[in-house]
Amino acid sequence: MRRYPKNGGLFAIIPVELLYEDSVPATAKLLYGEIYRLADADGWCDASNKDFCELLGCGENTVRNLLKALVRVGQISVHTEPRREEAGGTVRRIFCGRRLTVPEDGGTPKFLEGGTPKNLEGVPPKSCCDTYTKSNSKVIPPLPPKGDGVRKGRKKDKSVPEWKPERFEAFWAWYRTHARGEDRQGAVRAWDKLRPDDALIDDMARALQAQVQSELWRQGKGIPYAKTWLNNARWTDTPKAPTGEPDKPQGPAREPGVRYL
Repeated sequence: MRRYPKNGGLFAIIPVELLYEDSVPATAKLLYGEIYRLADADGWCDASNKDFCELLGCGENTVRNLLKALVRVGQISVHTEPRREEAGGTVRRIFCGRRLTVPEDGGTPKFLEGGTPKNLEGVPPKSCCDTYTKSNSKVIPPLPPKGDGVRKGRKKDKSVPEWKPERFEAFWAWYRTHARGEDRQGAVRAWDKLRPDDALIDDMARALQAQVQSELWRQGKGIPYAKTWLNNARWTDTPKAPTGEPDKPQGPAREPGVRYL
């Protein structure tokens, strides 16, 4: 892992309009993120090209070209100012981001010069919904990161169905014993979606009795997951007879009205 400067904020933010700008090299987009991270509360940083070279592992000519690409699309502006008289020389300030001003009279939005306001942690103040008033206009900062970086998962899958759980347990026990037993939670979702009545469950039981004795299933071929079997109404399939043999009823006869699942 490459070491990074400890000064600067905690986030390197790349605006969406820059992220999807095809005319800007990907390395320039990373450079923008570092400029944003190093910028102070006024939205500018004074890092040198040498600093950026060490970070990106490239030469100064490359850094200069990357900065020009960002200036060309208006994502940064570079200003050189004299240092204090006793210090001499000049100091370069790189302003990152663009601030959008929306006139109160509903006119055309315009971008303001200067950097994007930040707090010391590198995140735009509060949220993107806050407004900043200046000269009777609204300044809208870019969207800040949300949350703690942990992706929010979906609701925990159920292992027990809401619809006729006792009939499902009989179906699942039989299916995993005679067919295959992966993905119980998927089977639960399919069962609750199907919501079969008792008559349909009995039809499914008779179909399974025949299908497990088909040539392919006996060879362990083409056996679907239980959820696929339910979602695709596979109980309506007609089992194929073994190759070279005439079609004949599959499985022993069953007594009418008897539940097998």
